[in-house]
Amino acid sequence: MQVTGSYKATAPGTITIKVPVKDVSEAGALNQTLYSVTASTMTLPQQANSIPSNGGIGGSFFNLIDAAPAYDFTG
Repeated sequence: MQVTGSYKATAPGTITIKVPVKDVSEAGALNQTLYSVTASTMTLPQQANSIPSNGGIGGSFFNLIDAAPAYDFTG
């Protein structure tokens, strides 16, 4: 899923990620609070489901640019 966000270049910087409730809701959940968010940025050299030129069963490895550990909301 791709969501929008922003970055404020201060010391320390602030990253804001906006996650629509409808995209993370689950039937029968205890409540409507989002407790954890993980983010990453990556690129692909070709389509994720493409077949490599050297054969194989398909797929493409991603190039990880950046990742953030899960942020757990407790309040």
